[in-house]
Amino acid sequence: MVMMMMMMMMMMMMMMMMISTTVDVHLIVISEHIPLHLPPNVFNWIPQNDLLAHKRTKVFISHTGHNSLYESAFYGVPLVCIPLFVDQFSNCLQAQSVGIAVGVDIKRVSEEELYQKIQLVLNTPRYVCCMPFWRHMFA
Repeated sequence: MVMMMMMMMMMMMMMMMMISTTVDVHLIVISEHIPLHLPPNVFNWIPQNDLLAHKRTKVFISHTGHNSLYESAFYGVPLVCIPLFVDQFSNCLQAQSVGIAVGVDIKRVSEEELYQKIQLVLNTPRYVCCMPFWRHMFA
């Protein structure tokens, strides 16, 4: 499980570096094995509520635990779900069914697929247009 998480973090870092050429991206790395010489837009930790409340946050890559799901809906930020265990799989399916998320399978996801899912959420109006409804429901 630790190796899978490390692989996922490294893939996310690579994806964010590719995307950062067109979008102002801040990547949060939560790991004990942080590579040296990280770019200045990569942080070790930031409060999740602050991140989601920021007006420039456009998509949230999450394991889709209950708090992540509810906070994302509250702040109106669509998700790319990467469930890992227990309730996260059903949370991801629920978020997809109401149109606020896309999901990926951690065991099979590639860098290209993750990049495509992020782009899908960023560039498909239905993910953004559903969010005000959910934000209103949680306010």
